[in-house]
Amino acid sequence: MFYDNLTTHRVAAGIKVAELVRLSGVAETTIRRIEKHEASTEETITKIINALNETKFHSKNPIDPRKEIKKKSRFGSSLQVAA
Repeated sequence: MFYDNLTTHRVAAGIKVAELVRLSGVAETTIRRIEKHEASTEETITKIINALNETKFHSKNPIDPRKEIKKKSRFGSSLQVAA
């Protein structure tokens, strides 16, 4: 699941948290929370995945948001669908 791998995906893309903030429009605190396997919304996860997919590394190895959002985290976190 994406919660389990956000840091891995970000490092593979060669970007720091600040760059992911700029690319995704998601707050730094939110990204850091997700990297600690805390729950987030589907919308937020999708923004982050789309931003990562714009990087050189992930444009060649894209992350499928539909697959990542449906997976259950091994850490017990789950998506919180915004009402």
